[in-house]
Amino acid sequence: MNRRRLIVGATAVSVLHGARRLLAEGAEDGGATLSLDTAAPRIVIPGDFTGLSYESAQLANPGYFSRHNSKLVKLVRQLGASGVLRLGGSTSDFDQWKQEKLSRRAGWADPVNPDDGKNATLRAAVTETAIDELRGFLDATGWTAIYGVDLGHGSPEAAADEAAYVVERLGPKLVALQIGNEPDLFSKDIRRSSYGFADYFEEWQKFAEAIRHRVPDAPLAGPDVSDDVTWVDRFAQQASGIRLLTGHYYAEGPPESPDSDIVHLLQPQPDLDRQMRHLVSVAQSAHVPYRMSEGNSCYNGGKSGVSDAFASALWGADFMLLLAQLGVAGVNLHGGGRGFYTPIAGGGSVPFDPRPLYYGMLFWSVFAARSMVPCQFNPGGVNATAYACLDAKRRLAVALINKDLHRDLHLRLLGDALQQPSHQMALTAPRADSTTVVTLGGQSVTEGVWHPQWTPASGQNEILVPHTSALLMQWEGVRF
Repeated sequence: MNRRRLIVGATAVSVLHGARRLLAEGAEDGGATLSLDTAAPRIVIPGDFTGLSYESAQLANPGYFSRHNSKLVKLVRQLGASGVLRLGGSTSDFDQWKQEKLSRRAGWADPVNPDDGKNATLRAAVTETAIDELRGFLDATGWTAIYGVDLGHGSPEAAADEAAYVVERLGPKLVALQIGNEPDLFSKDIRRSSYGFADYFEEWQKFAEAIRHRVPDAPLAGPDVSDDVTWVDRFAQQASGIRLLTGHYYAEGPPESPDSDIVHLLQPQPDLDRQMRHLVSVAQSAHVPYRMSEGNSCYNGGKSGVSDAFASALWGADFMLLLAQLGVAGVNLHGGGRGFYTPIAGGGSVPFDPRPLYYGMLFWSVFAARSMVPCQFNPGGVNATAYACLDAKRRLAVALINKDLHRDLHLRLLGDALQQPSHQMALTAPRADSTTVVTLGGQSVTEGVWHPQWTPASGQNEILVPHTSALLMQWEGVRF
């Protein structure tokens, strides 16, 4: 989008064993406690909750999203057996659909950077070959796709041609088609300054009618707004036959702002909580899911030293866990190429590089199971969060994320359900601004492969989570 605003080598064993020692030595204790609200309704986690988002311009190089791009396939599959790949972004309103087949050529699998808001957007060509290769990639990863067509510079007829081929080739792998990207910002550079929702919806209906004429059961979604949630309200009320409501969220921006830093990124964001609760409520009233189809730490490609630092792993893990707890259907973290905020950097002639944010997504994938169990969490003044999840085999997982840059979380577990944890796994790095030496379960991702180590828990109910780190805990055979 482009128009908006460890401690090294530490293991979960040392984390847990250190808790009692530090408490006994009189370390600062904020009185933090955690218990489970076992009587409250649980929140079911969709199997395809996790997701990645890329610019549509990436499809101009058809070999990138291809089953033959085996290293990327491996990295994506590692994030989850199922997930959603979203193709859209600013370039989706500039790309040109061409009904032609391509042969392998130079740059066939090169990556494309996210739009950084500084350069004129080129009209990349998206061909039938790109969609053919995309289907193979989705089959190889087990993922599905959200696909964006050009509203900004396209025509209803061209959109219908493109949509017809996408629906035919992707088949059951297609979750939804989106018409336009961030139309609430069209008034800044794509349309006249007075352009508003009524203008957008009139256009959207023409495109939707043309697409449905070719593909009557096309799975349409929208409005994919930047940040004006009133457009989501109005779209949900007026659009008929949609499968999904979508919008974007960036925690900070622009990158040149002095407030776009680690301190602000890791602070609680009560407005996010209120906004997502509202959007989920709107979606429930419309009887469709709401998905955060694009977002990340800082818009316009992210910020060096923040979006590519360990702080982004803690932010990303907490962001995904919070949205799942609030009932959001899924999260697509935007990236591509060498963008500062991309979870997976590189590709083509450059080796793939899982960034710290990728580890935050891995943290989510280890945690996520069947349903979330509401918690009663008192952080004792520490900037920390806690979440719980129960799977079909009665395994309970608790995620503890300490985003505090200075204070350790000294936590007491309360209630029978949280007695005798069996295993744990820590997410760590040397510092919040570290861009390397990130580990989850004591291991980094090497050559696209990650072999985590769960370590036995001590069974105690006093836990230490050091500042700027996160901990996963597990219980077996829980009954409540």
